[in-house]
Amino acid sequence: MKLNARSLILDLLLASGLHQISVREAITACGIFAISENSVRVALVRLSADGLVQAAGRGNYRLGPQAKKKAARRVKNGKRRIIQK
Repeated sequence: MKLNARSLILDLLLASGLHQISVREAITACGIFAISENSVRVALVRLSADGLVQAAGRGNYRLGPQAKKKAARRVKNGKRRIIQK
């Protein structure tokens, strides 16, 4: 599986104790894997349009209702993950 901004952002949100991440944190985390800032911003907009993330104040995102439904149903290797097709 190729790592991309969408999957990394969703994994970060699932792993965070508060289930919230700032745009800056997402950009920093994705930058570690050589994912560009623009790719992160585009991914956040598309994830939001798909209902997988939603705004949690200015510059912050949390899991959206669609992601919560998918995460609750899918378990792989004992770890919650959102599987995108």
